[in-house]
Amino acid sequence: MKTAAAALTIVLLVVASLGISAPRPRQGTAPACTAIIERALADYARIKVGTTRGEVEKYFVRAAGIQFQSKTFYDFPSCPYIHVDVYYATTGPAGLSYSPADKVTRVSKLYLAYQTRD
Repeated sequence: MKTAAAALTIVLLVVASLGISAPRPRQGTAPACTAIIERALADYARIKVGTTRGEVEKYFVRAAGIQFQSKTFYDFPSCPYIHVDVYYATTGPAGLSYSPADKVTRVSKLYLAYQTRD
């Protein structure tokens, strides 16, 4: 019985000393995706209520699919899986065109989803 307990103790000590845990990224290294996400967050932070459509479209591109003048879906240019939905108060006649002067009234959070296709 003492032999079994001693063997179990040794096994537990070996397992504990191996430090079984999830691998951690090394300090000071960042995968390419981290840089893209940091840039997307920085560009997203520029979009506020009152920002113009022209300013939004400097940082995000219109997604494929059905778009509306008052609600536009955008993709981040460096990663088409990063999206944001922007709502506008339109400045021109309804339904005619997207004006760079349209003003943001509401912005969704950034989100991840597959790219929309036409």
